[in-house]
Amino acid sequence: MILNKDQKGSEELYQLTGTFAAGADFKAIEEDIYLAEQELIRFIGRALYDKAQNIYCPTETTSPPTIQPQNPSLDQQFVRRVQIPVAYRAMYHYYRRNVVSHDGSGRKLKVADGEKVPWSWMLERDDEMLLDNYYRNLDALFRFLEEQQYEEWKTSPLRKILANALIGSLADFEAVYPLDGSYYTFYTMLPFIKETEHRFITPLTEGVVLTEDQRADARRFVALHTMILAVERLSISAFPSGIAQRFTDSHQGRSGRSNPSLEEQRSYLVTLRRQADDALRLFKEGLSPAGEYPLTPHNESSNKFFTV
Repeated sequence: MILNKDQKGSEELYQLTGTFAAGADFKAIEEDIYLAEQELIRFIGRALYDKAQNIYCPTETTSPPTIQPQNPSLDQQFVRRVQIPVAYRAMYHYYRRNVVSHDGSGRKLKVADGEKVPWSWMLERDDEMLLDNYYRNLDALFRFLEEQQYEEWKTSPLRKILANALIGSLADFEAVYPLDGSYYTFYTMLPFIKETEHRFITPLTEGVVLTEDQRADARRFVALHTMILAVERLSISAFPSGIAQRFTDSHQGRSGRSNPSLEEQRSYLVTLRRQADDALRLFKEGLSPAGEYPLTPHNESSNKFFTV
């Protein structure tokens, strides 16, 4: 576990987030920490997580880190970048299930003297804050990994998929559709990127070496169609608030996350589909320029015969 060294997990959570009670019982959140670690491993890979774990608390069961120049300060920064998103993800789930207590007679709401029960909108706002902190710190971890280029990151499952993808980086995607620099959003949509490329682009380009202009046209379609799949298939909570707000007009004049109505979502998808259809049409036209395939055959004046 990337937290709870020397049985001081609650103190570490407080130092990392400033909100978790340093005197709280760590066992109450321990399972949430474990699940948050497993979620992070899906993104960065087991080898890179083990590297952070071995720096944090070396044991015989973790894989030895790749030999790198000694830089204790950089190592500690790496560990911290891994710890913080784990902490916020775990706290998000912990506080959501910890609003009421459970005992043999059912669910209870226990409030100490001088305390008040928060309104539901306060709880929702706190959930949004925890989620947004998780997204922002996960993006900070990805930016750190892109800068340092650890061998375990370059060979991670995500990077292997990107190595063979038409859209191979966040920058490629944002050249078409801005994601507010969110690596998390980009990596979450990676299966949709590969699905779109496999369904629509690969059948048209087998045996064809694309020019850079043709690749740019293809990337435009793939990015736009990927957003269609993401809006249709993902929960609104899967997007950072800055991106989720584009799916609805009702956020104007409000603070916090606003879930789009069905009508707003349909309107957004109609616009995306129109743009994606135009992009696919332009890509196909770029593959088959009209000049190479004349609409009428060339006529020779000396040819006086008609053949069928």
